[in-house]
Amino acid sequence: MRINLFLLVMMCVVLHTKAQSRILPVLETPSSPQSLSLGGVRMGDINQAYLYNNPTFLFHNASKSVDYSLGFIPSEGRQTYLFHTFTTAYRYKKSAFFLGGRYLTMGSLDDWFNNDYEKNSSLGKIDFYSYSLDVGYAYKPNQSFSFYSTAGYAEEKTVSSIRAYRMDFGASYEGTGKLFRAEMPYSIGLSVANLGKYSYKDQSDFLAPNVRLGGSVSIVTVTRQTMQVFVDGGAFLPVGENDFSSFFSGGVDYCFLNTYSLRIGGHTGDKGDFLSAGFGVKYRAFNVSLGAKIPLRKDLNSMYMLGLKMDI
Repeated sequence: MRINLFLLVMMCVVLHTKAQSRILPVLETPSSPQSLSLGGVRMGDINQAYLYNNPTFLFHNASKSVDYSLGFIPSEGRQTYLFHTFTTAYRYKKSAFFLGGRYLTMGSLDDWFNNDYEKNSSLGKIDFYSYSLDVGYAYKPNQSFSFYSTAGYAEEKTVSSIRAYRMDFGASYEGTGKLFRAEMPYSIGLSVANLGKYSYKDQSDFLAPNVRLGGSVSIVTVTRQTMQVFVDGGAFLPVGENDFSSFFSGGVDYCFLNTYSLRIGGHTGDKGDFLSAGFGVKYRAFNVSLGAKIPLRKDLNSMYMLGLKMDI
């Protein structure tokens, strides 16, 4: 039996990336710079990576959208984990269709040790990674309500493989309020995510379902300047060895000249307290964003993300 101390340390670091003690962190890592910089919110007017945030918001944007983001997660060692996200979206009348994938590199292993702690490189280099392939559909029956569902396959490859199938369901309500006689559009959403099972060797169990409630409100401050406030919170339900865990996220996106956006946010709960910030620029059909996560505990990892979106 070969053992490797570095492997044990590396696996602990990977689990702290986002999903603490839960498997498949690729399913829970923020999938866009906008979401990351707003504290990890996913509800409300999130206009990037629709498939992994709020698919229904596509009904308020261009009929076609393509985006890609690259995240950097520095580890305690010399390696930096990379998180790739690619999504496409297409809207036709009252329906919208989504396709996307996520890929998380989790380091590699060059040197193995035998039972006497002697280096043995005969097994060669092993790369660790996790990915998901996903599809989605959204429907808007009227001006106020929208519904969506997504489904996907995920796999994590280390020394052994973990495979999972999951589904998400959600709904949102859009309306307009008044603030000092000025219109104030808002959106409220509810989602139930990670409904599925995973298998590891000859064992299988349910994923930890995630229930989330939140939304956003837009306030026009002065001409061509808008402030959006995002809030969402929820919990991971206890399933198998997973305990109940709640969280709360929030952020502010201030857009000026209808082109530049400054973002700040924060997240607490689920053993993942952090602050975040970001910046975005929109030019015609293109949108470039940067986001950063600053952990508030030494045992958590920071994260930086760059994204490019194109509306068609």
